[in-house]
Amino acid sequence: MDAETETSWVLVAEDDQALRVLLSSLLSKDGHRVIATSDGDELVLAHAGLPENRTRRTVVVSDLAMPNRGGLEACEEIRVQEADVAFVLMGAFSEVDDEERAEALNAAILVKPFELSRLRALVRGLVADPKATASALFARL
Repeated sequence: MDAETETSWVLVAEDDQALRVLLSSLLSKDGHRVIATSDGDELVLAHAGLPENRTRRTVVVSDLAMPNRGGLEACEEIRVQEADVAFVLMGAFSEVDDEERAEALNAAILVKPFELSRLRALVRGLVADPKATASALFARL
C-alpha cells in the first residue's frame, strides 16, 4: 500500500471560491487529501479520477446549488459508481425534494452559515467509521 491509497479523500464542490479555499484548507489540515471543484460536473470527474484501490472511505462535501450540475445530481451519480461514499451537502436553503433526495443518499444537509467545527467533526467521524451515515452522525453532533 502507498500513501495515496491509505489516505482519506475528501472531495469539496463549492462554486464560491473563498468558501471552497477555506474548506479545502481546513480539511487538508485535518489530514485529508482534498480535491476541490467548482461545480457538479467537475465533482463527478474528480471522483472518477480517484485511485481505485483506496482503503479508506471517501467523503464528498458539496454545495446544493452550483452551475452546470447541482450537488445532489452529482452525488446521485457518484453513488451509482461507489456505494460507500459519504455525502455532506451544504446550502443556504433546501427544498422538500432536496431533503428527500439527500435522505436517500444518507446525506447530511448543513444550512449555511454553519459551524466549521461541526463540518470537520462530521468528516472525521465519517472517515473513522465507514458504517456511519452522515445524517445519523450529524444528528448526534
